[in-house]
Amino acid sequence: MHTTTVFRTTVPERRPIPCALYSAAEGFHDEGTLLNLSLTHGHVESAAAVVPGMTLAIFAMLPGISRAVVIEDALVTWVRGGECGLRLDGLTPEDADSLETYLRTTAATRPVSPAHRVALIDALC
Repeated sequence: MHTTTVFRTTVPERRPIPCALYSAAEGFHDEGTLLNLSLTHGHVESAAAVVPGMTLAIFAMLPGISRAVVIEDALVTWVRGGECGLRLDGLTPEDADSLETYLRTTAATRPVSPAHRVALIDALC
């Protein structure tokens, strides 16, 4: 039987990223964890008291990058308990490049688990 290593590029495989959340309009700052991050959307787990429609500034510490990636406009699109969804805008070209490189690198280096590999091989045979 022929086996092939397949790389999964779906968003849920990406690693949690520590971040700081700021809102000048609401006068708060808090810490959180970014999950399921893409160039346009993300998900944050945090104790911050946010509501849909609120705009946050996010400072994300990506592994391998010596400075924070700044997302100036992160619109809260939904809230559920200690988590919220974000639509991301306001990335500088340099920060967009850093984020894109990180996303491409993490997606390309995360192999599919053996169970998924077997299922894929069975489907191909």
